[in-house]
Amino acid sequence: MCPSARAFRPPPPFAFLCPPRGWGMSRRDATAAPAPSRPRRPTGGPALIVARLASAVSPRPVLLVGCAILCLACTVYYLWRIPIPIEVGYNEPWNAWHALRWAHGLTLYPDPADLIIQNYPPLSFVLIGSLARLGADPVLVGRILSLLAVPVVAAAAFSVVRDLGGSRPAAALAALWWCTALLAGFSTYVGMNDPSVLTVAIMAVGFALFVRADARGRTGSAGLAVMVVAGFFKHNVVTLPVTAVIWMATTRGRRAVPPIVLAVLAAAGGLILCRVIWGPSFVDQMTMPRDMSWARAFASLETPPWPAFALALVGLIPARRERPARLILILMATAVPVFLLQRSGEGVSKNAQLELVFAAAVGLGWASDRLVDRAGGSRRAGRLIALAFAAIFAKEAWSFAAGPFPLPLSSTFRADIAGRETVLAAEIERVRAMPATTVCWQMMVCVRAGQPFLYDPFGVHSFQVTGRWSRERIDAAVAARGLVFVDIDPRVAWPRR
Repeated sequence: MCPSARAFRPPPPFAFLCPPRGWGMSRRDATAAPAPSRPRRPTGGPALIVARLASAVSPRPVLLVGCAILCLACTVYYLWRIPIPIEVGYNEPWNAWHALRWAHGLTLYPDPADLIIQNYPPLSFVLIGSLARLGADPVLVGRILSLLAVPVVAAAAFSVVRDLGGSRPAAALAALWWCTALLAGFSTYVGMNDPSVLTVAIMAVGFALFVRADARGRTGSAGLAVMVVAGFFKHNVVTLPVTAVIWMATTRGRRAVPPIVLAVLAAAGGLILCRVIWGPSFVDQMTMPRDMSWARAFASLETPPWPAFALALVGLIPARRERPARLILILMATAVPVFLLQRSGEGVSKNAQLELVFAAAVGLGWASDRLVDRAGGSRRAGRLIALAFAAIFAKEAWSFAAGPFPLPLSSTFRADIAGRETVLAAEIERVRAMPATTVCWQMMVCVRAGQPFLYDPFGVHSFQVTGRWSRERIDAAVAARGLVFVDIDPRVAWPRR
């Protein structure tokens, strides 16, 4: 074997036995430029900074930064909108009226012969009505509580992912993506006087307490108790407690019976207490029939956060034998049929998605650790996962751009809102001078004018479509009460984009 010519200085006597460099090569090959050497790793200065930044860029941190920017921009919009007295949605005056009924000492659940309905549990009205007794504006209080509920749910999602073994970046992704999805896509519920987001916040805190207790081998009774209380704010937020019950029943066996029985007894005790306080009207109002249609449910399938949901499943299904992944899969599997069932009801809107979004946030956050690991092991997988993260962010960015959030930057839009406030003030003064049998088609005007709640358009419509009341009976009830329907300037409501 001949050593390389480079290794001998001076060459030994037998160097002539070694072929010279370039031996066996054509003249063209021998004179060609040498192969480029591997670039040296930067050792300092700007080159090192650029290299480190390039190596640090990965899909998850980029998604985190993008979500944080969108959250900040949306929050500025909500803080600007909250003090404006214009009606954001139909639910705002409806909820304010019932809170004011509690504040004025009237019964919270009306007689079945009345032309109004109240099919919500009492605690949200008791809370806001009690603050209204102290002089607070019930609409403003409800809006503030709804906005504050968003970071509360985010904190609960962060806690759940951490207690299930997720990293801090994974938990941060769950929290920030929840905030982004809610703030950018639910402008008709976030920052609005409605208990939906508030109820999800209380329920999510209870679920987080349950998951933490379960991870530490405890029963989780405190978390179940909080979820029972949340059910008396709004009763259709059921995905999280059902998930907790299924999890206990499948993992604990007989040890799951005592906490489940205690939770059921607590819920039953609360219902009995409500029946004692408000009488038969409570049962009648809470069991009011509603028109249901599966076509309505499946027609809304394009709106939920399916990209995030699907990407979460990509990371969860391979890990389905692990305990945390099984719990999250149960949560996600429960959220889908609950969403479809609720969305099939008439008058139910995007609030049916709230628990579905929470389940997707927790699943996406926890699964992101597995997705990042998979991306590091394969260049192709890394590209696909990066594209999936980009698609998720693009969906939320589109919701932001298509929503009302950029509008306040326009002086024309701000002038329009100021004009609507002027119209609202004039209409309130006009209705305030009318008799107490006045009914406003834009209900916020009657609420602000101090008129009593005598006619619920959606409730009366439900009476008719479910066969509870005939059209003749409705007309007779309206005539017997001497109700006067007043046309209101449509500019008193928030503009629809």
